[in-house]
Amino acid sequence: MVNGNDDMQQTLKDLNAKICRAEMERDAAFLTSVLADDLVFRRAGGAQVTKQEYLKGLQNLDNTYDYVHCDEIEVITVDPHTAFVSLLVWAKGMRGKDGFKGIYRNTRLFLRQDGDWRCAVWFNSPVVGQMEKA
Repeated sequence: MVNGNDDMQQTLKDLNAKICRAEMERDAAFLTSVLADDLVFRRAGGAQVTKQEYLKGLQNLDNTYDYVHCDEIEVITVDPHTAFVSLLVWAKGMRGKDGFKGIYRNTRLFLRQDGDWRCAVWFNSPVVGQMEKA
């Protein structure tokens, strides 16, 4: 067991809840600070994008959210500098002219870099039978 595991788990749970809010609010400054520069992000549709591509999509005014809600945040600590986080995200919005609504499983790998947690890998997949056009 990792020393301070309870504190580390709560920190990462809180951080992931903030990531959900930041995505809804288009808070690119916050997301820039918590995403690793070499982030690997897999969208629910299967496309893999970089940190820069993710942030560009976030700032695109044609991409909107009606809501983003995160729940069931679970943390698995590997060591004091590595942890996996799994959570469910309920989201509805628009991607350009296409609406979407669904429940998504997000699995994220966090690495502690310079004392702060950074998301290095973000794997997003629809919960089977829960993704639909809005």
